[in-house]
Formats: sequence, structure tokens, C-alpha cells
Amino acid sequence: QVTNSSTQVPLGIENTETHAYRQWDVGADVSLDINALRIRTELAIERIDYDQGKLEVVFNLPGSYWPNRLIWGWYSIAAYQLPWLGLEPYLSCELYRYPTPLSEAIVVPGAGLNIHINTDVQIKSQFTRAHFFDFNGITDRSYQDVSMFATRLVIAY
Repeated sequence: QVTNSSTQVPLGIENTETHAYRQWDVGADVSLDINALRIRTELAIERIDYDQGKLEVVFNLPGSYWPNRLIWGWYSIAAYQLPWLGLEPYLSCELYRYPTPLSEAIVVPGAGLNIHINTDVQIKSQFTRAHFFDFNGITDRSYQDVSMFATRLVIAY
């Protein structure tokens, strides 16, 4: 809502609703440990329906409005704790349907290695490659694909 001072309404304050929508969300996750194998997966779904004439501007781009939309995201990771040196290799994959000016969806496969120094300290390394695409398969979005390698020290207490 936008609030403006006005002499046309009582108390001189006028509220105008610039955008309005109904939003529904649902999510689920599963965590499974089988001996040294860890599997995690999660899915989240969101539906947004705008009220007539009250659309939201896309990333503050004038004249560009979000449509009613269904967006969702999913990820899975499988890690296996090796019996030596605290090594835990893993594979991961993420898939998002979040329509933007860049693309309709992104898939992010990855692989990494956790090194457990002790119960409170880990070194985590991961390589991922983000692939941008549209589900219709017509538009080539691959020129936006990007790779990432990251290593971080994690301390939990």
C-alpha cells in the first residue's frame, strides 16, 4: 500500500493498494540415513494469482509486470561418509521453475567433498554448473550458463 497525504479524505491520509495477490505454498522434505549414506531431498511449490489490475512490477522494470504464476523448486543430495580421513563425497542436483527475464528454469547439478575435521569443524568444497533453459525447448538460454567452485570452512558450536 502507498500512503499519501490528502485533503480529500478524513484525517488527510489516503491509502492506495498498488498490488494485491493470493498466494498458496506447500512443501515437503525427506531425510534418510542408512549407515554412512545420507540422502536429503526437498520440494516447495508456490502459486500466485494477482487481483485484476493490481500486478507487481518485475525487478522494478517500468512497464514489466509479473503474471499469475506457478513456481517450484526441488533439490536432492546424496553423501557417503568414507571410513578414513573424515572424507564425505557427495552429489547434488537442484531444479527450479521460476520464470524471469533470464529463463523459465534452472537446473544445477553438483559434486563436492566434505572433510570432517572433528564434530564441530568441516571443510566443504563443491563444484556446480547452472544451466538456464525454457521448458518449451525452443529458446536457447545456454549462453547464460555459469560454473562455480567454492570452498568454505564451517564451524558449528
